Amino acid sequence: MKKKIVVSLTLLLACSIIFSSYYQGVGIAFGLDCTGAETALNNPMGCDITGGCHEHNPSQTWITVNIELDSAGIPTTHYVGGMAYTVKLIGINTTNDSLPYFGFQITSMVGDTAPANPINAGTWNTPFPFGSHYTQPQPGNFNLGLMEQNPPPPVTTGNGKLGSTYEIQFNWTAPPTGTGTISFWGVINAVNSNIATSGDNYSNSHLTVYEMNPSVGLNTNLSVVNGSIEIYPNPVKEHFNLMYQLTAPALVGINIYDTQGILVYPVINKILSPGKQTQFIDITSLKAGTYIVIVNIDGKYYSKKLLVE
Repeated sequence: MKKKIVVSLTLLLACSIIFSSYYQGVGIAFGLDCTGAETALNNPMGCDITGGCHEHNPSQTWITVNIELDSAGIPTTHYVGGMAYTVKLIGINTTNDSLPYFGFQITSMVGDTAPANPINAGTWNTPFPFGSHYTQPQPGNFNLGLMEQNPPPPVTTGNGKLGSTYEIQFNWTAPPTGTGTISFWGVINAVNSNIATSGDNYSNSHLTVYEMNPSVGLNTNLSVVNGSIEIYPNPVKEHFNLMYQLTAPALVGINIYDTQGILVYPVINKILSPGKQTQFIDITSLKAGTYIVIVNIDGKYYSKKLLVE
């Protein structure tokens, strides 16, 4: 009996140590990229370490996971080099198990197939959301920078059981023009917050994103300070006004894309003088729907959602 108690206490202590390490994420604590993006350096598919306190039955997929890239509030599968986006990592509990907290990792890389030595794509920008931090690549462990939990955030909606959601979103800037196809890889590990060696569940997902070329020129020698843009009216039926301010001569490109990243209307691409700019844009040729207006001012991209009625 005494021996069993000693063993139990030893296991309890070990799990307490491991659990506190998981608290910051397995990237910084154990040198593991669990997203599935890297096939070398002993990186596992999913946050499951045999003998650890988050063991999981890999034959069961109890957490659904999706990754979403948003441009001007619209989900998209295309990016413009150097443009700022929002990236969402979303999970749903599909069981009645009570899993009120979650750990996660998400990363972005060049290409859409997990290689042995992947290359980072884009930049994860501050401010980081509550319950997350950035972990630098660790030579010999993993090649990609990771966003991961610190500490594990609580369930976003629900009571932790069936239908509860786990969601966190990040600020991300696309890589330079010419990078080509990239992909996001993520994992969510929903946990019951105890130190048992079972009952937690994870799933992985990845999203392929294609580069789109706005077909506008760049001129980095010009100085543009104020590039914020405004659209009115919006929603619009036949035409709208696009307004922005230039503090110096600049090469301006204006293009309208659909939500699939297809260029549907090139507006202008020319050098404009300093001052307040107002473009009157006729969109009678566009069908009703949602579009993205992308303005390239001296190599800096700005976007607005446009609703056509």
